[in-house]
Amino acid sequence: MDTGRPDQPRHYVPHALAPEDYLPHSLTQPTVVLGQRPAEAAGLNLDYVEIADERGTHAAVTHLLAQGRRRIAAICEQKGPRAGDRRLRGYRQALAEAGVAYDDSLVLGVGDADLWSSGVAAATRLLRARARFDALFCYNDVVAIGALSVLNRSGVAVPDDVAPAGFDDIEAARFVSPPLTTVDPRRESIARTAVALLRSRMDLADFRELPGRTETAGFALRVRRSSAARPPAEDTGHAP
Repeated sequence: MDTGRPDQPRHYVPHALAPEDYLPHSLTQPTVVLGQRPAEAAGLNLDYVEIADERGTHAAVTHLLAQGRRRIAAICEQKGPRAGDRRLRGYRQALAEAGVAYDDSLVLGVGDADLWSSGVAAATRLLRARARFDALFCYNDVVAIGALSVLNRSGVAVPDDVAPAGFDDIEAARFVSPPLTTVDPRRESIARTAVALLRSRMDLADFRELPGRTETAGFALRVRRSSAARPPAEDTGHAP
């Protein structure tokens, strides 16, 4: 959000911004960015609140492995070294820790992870290729719900044949059939952390007195019927 007023702090969500879009403002105003700190921000006096992309994905894939799944496909973002890469690292790490070999043929990239149709197209490709998979981790819930619709229409039993999971815990994840297992990135915690970082700088005579800080938000794994026929009464959570 950019207020347009030089006396007001700013926060940016860098999903649609490159570092050069917001880094200059951090030289003159307290700035908090929701996202991963890029190399360009090293040494600058601005703060970042990162989503637990890698740890959250690791938890989701570990959960799928604990259900006895060993052929876990993945649909990832394909737009460069951002959250998609971090989530893929979490996926690969969970497989490695379980002694499951990484299979590149089970990993598909999508060009736009904000479209339901991306999940539809990726899941359709997997089925048409006759890929053998018993679980599916998706970059986000939008992609996962698109993929789930293909599985349902194709007669694939969920979770018996394939157990899908997503990331973001959007509202729709609770209402699809079956309800979607997903990673909750704890948005309220992210917002509280960002505000606290901003206030701590605004309380100083010169906000540049503090070095740049990076906080990683906690997350919660919301286990639902897409991956477990009898999900636990309580979700498993991972606090900051």
